[in-house]
Amino acid sequence: MDSKELKRAVQNIKMSDEIRDRVIKSCQSEISAPKENTARKTSYVSRPAILIAAVICLGLAATVVAAGNMGLFKDIVRFDGTVVGTAYEQAPGEIEASAAIAGSELTVTAVITKEDILPYRELENLGIDSFRVVDSKGNAVFKGGRTEMYEIDGGKAEIKIFLPDIAAGSYQAIIDAFVGGKKADQTLLINGEWECEFTV
Repeated sequence: MDSKELKRAVQNIKMSDEIRDRVIKSCQSEISAPKENTARKTSYVSRPAILIAAVICLGLAATVVAAGNMGLFKDIVRFDGTVVGTAYEQAPGEIEASAAIAGSELTVTAVITKEDILPYRELENLGIDSFRVVDSKGNAVFKGGRTEMYEIDGGKAEIKIFLPDIAAGSYQAIIDAFVGGKKADQTLLINGEWECEFTV
């Protein structure tokens, strides 16, 4: 693989802006770090050295991308720069959600698929932080805030939501964030987007 192919391969790697910034900062700190003085200074870098460096960067980027497929913790920062909490940016597949309605009660069943990793292994209960219900045309018919917290049992929580009377038809509950908790601990936002279809 020549340097052009390596460059193309690196450019095709997909990652979030936050992860890309972290990689760039790490590389910049390595470049700007003071180097030991050597008796012999050279004004060129050999082609094999460039290829080796590119392979190392490619491997690092692939590792970062793999890690990016899992959720990550992120500080919640107030307008003045003060860190006031922590949120978890949800990775696809860590929570599966479905919904069913009976009368005016919508039950959202949240199944945690990664019970053995943080933060899920520490959570005792789960609720919804914000959601909306849309009809088949995408029109919002109901918006809701934080629900009550429900116990996680066997990696699953059944969250109850009261909905006012809505007309018969097909709907989606779109969940913007779950909220997890543990006794005596601060609650944790789990951000993402989950779409749960149901029929009235």
